[in-house]
Amino acid sequence: MKLITDDTNSWGTSLSDFSPEYQNIKCWNVLQFFTLNGRKSVIKKDNIIPIPFLRLALYSPQEKRYYYKEYQKYNIESMYLRRLESNEDMDKLRRYISDGNLYLLLSDDQVKDTTAMLERLYKSHYIGVGKVPYKIWLRLLAAYLDYEDYKDYGVNLVGFRTVCKTFEDSIRTLWEQCYKN
Repeated sequence: MKLITDDTNSWGTSLSDFSPEYQNIKCWNVLQFFTLNGRKSVIKKDNIIPIPFLRLALYSPQEKRYYYKEYQKYNIESMYLRRLESNEDMDKLRRYISDGNLYLLLSDDQVKDTTAMLERLYKSHYIGVGKVPYKIWLRLLAAYLDYEDYKDYGVNLVGFRTVCKTFEDSIRTLWEQCYKN
């Protein structure tokens, strides 16, 4: 890496400054910070953890720098479901994502782990070799988390079973898209 460092920060002038140690991936969704724990293949809130040792590149358009940061390991409850009181750092992170100024910096091991997880997910639903496409994985994760959250908090609402059926249909459709790809 070719980074410039002062007393408080490290930064690069372009994303290529983080190569070859890291591959950069533009972040468009807070769920990109998370993965399945260990060798699990059931998508549910208890099995989701932050990607270990995740690094970020935060782009500052005013200074034209990519700041090198470590993800603070906010859990799925606070980052996606917003169950806990939001803090200023989480809001900044969400703002960087919505502005398109955040990049995940993944090591080769993290890329291999993510690929293995996507292959394991595919094998858990289908016979044969394949891999769940990354964008569909994020949509599946969102659908499963929203469905699990709705089952916990919407059980006494009118139309509960209809909404559950809608969630199940959308999850089934996403799995069918995996099989077609």
